[in-house]
Amino acid sequence: MELQWFVIQWFVISVLVGFEAAWMTLAVLNNVRHAEHNRASVVAVMQMTWVAEDMPESYTAFQHRRCLFDAFPHAAFRIVVMVECCTALALWVASITALLVAFGMAAATIAAPVVVLGSLAFCVPWAAFLIGGEWFVYFATSRSPQHTHFFLLIWGILTLIAISLLAA
Repeated sequence: MELQWFVIQWFVISVLVGFEAAWMTLAVLNNVRHAEHNRASVVAVMQMTWVAEDMPESYTAFQHRRCLFDAFPHAAFRIVVMVECCTALALWVASITALLVAFGMAAATIAAPVVVLGSLAFCVPWAAFLIGGEWFVYFATSRSPQHTHFFLLIWGILTLIAISLLAA
């Protein structure tokens, strides 16, 4: 009976991390195939365009933080896409590694850090966006992606908690 529970635990971990991998893969595909949409959002956040339009008083107080050089937001967007690519790959490796453990083809001692680090990598962009967004006051506008970033970070943290409980 214990062996079956071990298999179920690692199968569940594989699925949870696989969900993150699938989401991140779709995000990468969207950012590569339709880069202009998210790149425009990055520029608007870093140049505080939405804040200036939606909350002029906040813009006045924080306009000194805006990025005036077009090249920097474009470079930041490219870095984000590269991080997302690496994260998607890490998550797929983690999901497959957990599945291999479930089928007895890999050791749990090797898979545990792989899945934890993969899932942690899922949290990194969202935490970075929240921190960067705080600098650029993106919470001050209704067009802000802040809620999405919060939900994705919470998803990643909950997955990390589930992994910790299941892999213990």
